[in-house]
Amino acid sequence: MDFNKDYYAILGVLPTTELVVIKAAYKAMFKVYHPDKFNGSKAEAHAKTIEINEAYSILININKRKEYDESRDNNDDKAYSYKEESKTEDDFSSGFYTLEKDWQVAIKYQPELVGIVDALSKISSKLAFTYKAYIIELKAFDQKTSIADKMEQEYLSLYFGTDKQIQVFAKALIISNHRDAARELNKAITVLGKGVDVDIVIKQIKSEFNLYPFVPTKKNDAHKGKESETREFAFLWFSIIVLPIILVIYAFAFAK
Repeated sequence: MDFNKDYYAILGVLPTTELVVIKAAYKAMFKVYHPDKFNGSKAEAHAKTIEINEAYSILININKRKEYDESRDNNDDKAYSYKEESKTEDDFSSGFYTLEKDWQVAIKYQPELVGIVDALSKISSKLAFTYKAYIIELKAFDQKTSIADKMEQEYLSLYFGTDKQIQVFAKALIISNHRDAARELNKAITVLGKGVDVDIVIKQIKSEFNLYPFVPTKKNDAHKGKESETREFAFLWFSIIVLPIILVIYAFAFAK
């Protein structure tokens, strides 16, 4: 067991991932780097399969996984940092292709899955991959929305803590592609812990990364822009179409 390796990143899953998803991810990644199917060199395929097998052997074993997690939790380098997450996203994204055949069948009959995965992908390719593997392996299509919400919550809690305001802020930073600011937020939460003054941290990061005038920090903030546009469109529609019709009707009525 090598505690300096990120076995979760090798399989493209989150540290909170259940065993059944680890199995699904392993099968997907192994197919990608199978020597008979891999588009690259045989040497690279061989090295990758060894790495994937090593990661799987640790994470599938409850005792080994517990020892591995405890070691990383005590590591002063904070192994589960958002910096690490951002560096490893492209390493496993090819795993999507191994799920594609089943996934195409799934979205044919469950088209809502497309929007769910698109939303998760904006936060993390790893998160979207984990979701796909979970849904396909467990055939949990009747729980597709609740599972996505749970995974997103676990992801944000892992890297940014459990404070809701911080989580909303972190999600807004990631989706708007302010990755440097998200990494700084992760660093602040890791160092300061639960006693952090949320308002001070958010204000400092907004200032440092020039994020004014607006990055959502509350649950309803993310919807304000859309709601405003909707109201403006409704008013315009009423003014141009509905109001003139009403005036014509009144004018016709009074003319009689």
